[in-house]
Amino acid sequence: MTKTFTRLLTLLALMMLFCQTAAAEKIEFKDDSYNFHNIKNIAVYDLDFSKADTGSSILEKSLNAMYFKKAAQEKLSVMNFESISRKMSLALGQDMDILAEKDWDAFNKLYDEHLPDYVDAYVTADVLQYETQSIYHPEYTTWETKTQKSYVKDSKGNRIEVEDEVLVPVTHPAYYSSVIYEKVEFHVYDARTGREVYSRQEWRDRDDDDGIDMFGRICSAFFKDLRKLTK
Repeated sequence: MTKTFTRLLTLLALMMLFCQTAAAEKIEFKDDSYNFHNIKNIAVYDLDFSKADTGSSILEKSLNAMYFKKAAQEKLSVMNFESISRKMSLALGQDMDILAEKDWDAFNKLYDEHLPDYVDAYVTADVLQYETQSIYHPEYTTWETKTQKSYVKDSKGNRIEVEDEVLVPVTHPAYYSSVIYEKVEFHVYDARTGREVYSRQEWRDRDDDDGIDMFGRICSAFFKDLRKLTK
């Protein structure tokens, strides 16, 4: 067996042993009859964590901040709930915060009625899964190159040393790894009609990752594709 081939096998074995594994899938819906080019301003509401057990309000705040950051990075004209409420309060001459405390139904009716004055569409998002699981990996064997020395006699009877590279089996013990699973569902609605025009569900998993960056990639991919639709 040549040295090049044995080295290649060794490299592949090391890659299998040390590299992180990741997976990603998504499904989406787009209303082909809707003119996305009319979307100039978008309301983005806070993430809904009610369907996921994150176990940490601090984590949820961090993910929510990442969510809004990715929306802004895609150069979408984004407004949040608080900024829209303030603008409505000034325009209508009524404190929307006080109205929300006194009569939530009346607030929602007024808010929905005037929302199209400020944005063309709005986005909601549900975090469906955000959890880490411990995965058991059984014992496995790789083939690795090893230099083996031997001695032979040449034609004159002299004893000489010879080195050969051989493949030998190496057994690796069983181990556990941490895998984080994330699933997020996005919905885009027309502000004037309330009709859903675009939605996506994406889920990803990755070995030995804290999850924050992967969550950011999920959000970035969604807002990037949404921006492309509106151009």
